[in-house]
Amino acid sequence: MDMAYDMSKFSTPDSTTKWLKEWSAQQYGDKVAGKTAQIMSTYGKLILRRKYEFLNNRPFAYSVSNYDEAEYNLKEWSDLLVETQKVYDGLDAATQIPYFEMVLHPVLAGKTVLEIYTQASMNALYSQQKRQSTNQLASQVQTAYRADSSITARFHGLVNGKWNHMMDQVHLGYTNW
Repeated sequence: MDMAYDMSKFSTPDSTTKWLKEWSAQQYGDKVAGKTAQIMSTYGKLILRRKYEFLNNRPFAYSVSNYDEAEYNLKEWSDLLVETQKVYDGLDAATQIPYFEMVLHPVLAGKTVLEIYTQASMNALYSQQKRQSTNQLASQVQTAYRADSSITARFHGLVNGKWNHMMDQVHLGYTNW
């Protein structure tokens, strides 16, 4: 069943979830299909809240001073990453590679990019407020930035470098396609 060829099969509220489960089972096995479909659905929700190219806008997409909005959003990404990593860790080595490419990498990279922008925005606020924790938060931003580079290198090293330079595009600080 493919959406691109027959959208009439996707007319009920649960049709996307059903398709995600079928796709996940086909790609990674029945054992992780339900959880992977849930991960992909949650990833879709999180990424559509604010596209990466809009995270660079000022003011920051999520409030760092009201209702813990930025922290809550980052926690949702972090929780999703924990769940995704659990599924990944339970897979055999051969299945881990495509799972990383299609599921774990988008979650891991997305969480890291959001972490960089969130912590940098919080750091700017803390600096204005003359908080002592400003330097500690700046250090966390630098750590997340280095992690972003490591994630890219990990993707490029898959399958003896088959996808080398695939993730070289600018993904921090860009404003349009």
